[in-house]
Amino acid sequence: MLALPTSDSFSLLLLIWGVTVFFLFSAISVCAVITLRRASLNRRAAKRQQKKTNYQIFLRDIIRAGPNTYPILKHEPSCHIDDKTSIFLHYFRTLRGEKLEALRDLISGSHVETEIIETSYKGTRGTRMQAVKTLSYLNSQSSLEKIYENLSSQDKYIRLTAARCLVRRKGLFSMSAIIEASLDGFPNDHKLLADILSRFGTDAVDPLEAEVRRLKNATGVAACLEALVIIMPPKTSVDFTLLMTHPSPEVRSAAVALSSVSEFSVEIDPIKLGLADKDISVKLRAAKIAEGLKRRDLTSDFYALTSSPIMWLRYWSLRAIWASGPSGEKFVNTLSNTRPLAEKVALEMRSGYV
Repeated sequence: MLALPTSDSFSLLLLIWGVTVFFLFSAISVCAVITLRRASLNRRAAKRQQKKTNYQIFLRDIIRAGPNTYPILKHEPSCHIDDKTSIFLHYFRTLRGEKLEALRDLISGSHVETEIIETSYKGTRGTRMQAVKTLSYLNSQSSLEKIYENLSSQDKYIRLTAARCLVRRKGLFSMSAIIEASLDGFPNDHKLLADILSRFGTDAVDPLEAEVRRLKNATGVAACLEALVIIMPPKTSVDFTLLMTHPSPEVRSAAVALSSVSEFSVEIDPIKLGLADKDISVKLRAAKIAEGLKRRDLTSDFYALTSSPIMWLRYWSLRAIWASGPSGEKFVNTLSNTRPLAEKVALEMRSGYV
């Protein structure tokens, strides 16, 4: 009878057990480190939250006491600067009147403003953006300068935040810089820039028109025009003759829209030119605008577009014809005998839900 095969390599067995024990203790050590680290972070977070709560109570009490009793901030309780900025930002957005102005004066020029300025240059994107937003509610020259400096940030979202904050500070002097910074970060988004610029309000009409004449970038020109559309100035001095021949459809579309909300001296009809434009988006916008203006004189132009292969262009052209008056309604009803879309538009317009 043969003996069972056995291994006489005891050292190999010890090696296997040694590796097993090593990985076991390594796993236990890693779990212990993770647990201790989490416990430490939780304790630190709890302490930081308690400090934030104490600071909120401190600030709430001095606000309730009234502007004339505001203490000097050097006696404030300890609190992380990121938590301070979030608290200040909350109060800036909710307070009104004397209390808001007094809080601005309290922070402006203090060591807290210096800390907020430093935070705007370091840390995560979120904390830096929060610091820049907080600076925009102050009334000091130093805070305005630091917001302006952040227009040159390498992070395009911080540049965007700085642009919005300069608008909040009514920094019309920085319009050109805002446009350049936005175009650098978002080179194809004219609507984003238009929203920022429009928040300057009516004071920005002349500077925006000057930028339309100065800029060579199509996105920038379109953004300035769209901002003017949102502001809706009674009159505008932009050159529609030049704009309606611009190579960018966004510029031509914005020019059509501006011509519908502002008076101008050039004897051309941008809406009529828009309906004949080679770009579908310009035609569509012109048709929508004309429908709202109830332009009877453009019926022949709209009728030509009812044969377009683009369904939405046919739809808005039929709506514009209907909106022009009783004769337009009769015309669409006549077309509905041979064109299914005309029949649907007539039913839709008669329903009164459009």
